[in-house]
Amino acid sequence: MPEIEITPETTATGVRAMEDKLWMPAGSPFRMLHGFGHHHETYVRLDGRWRIRTIKLSRLHIEVG
Repeated sequence: MPEIEITPETTATGVRAMEDKLWMPAGSPFRMLHGFGHHHETYVRLDGRWRIRTIKLSRLHIEVG
């Protein structure tokens, strides 16, 4: 579940936890990457609908296999 804070009426910021697994193609130096972190997002309200303005990924931990 994201943590979202509405700043004024038309903008907001949010943080959501993330986990991903990426499998690499043959010939890569490693087979798989398993990462944990957060997406830091900003939102804007346009024409009555919320839109994502920016997304930044920060990784806290990466496992390589």
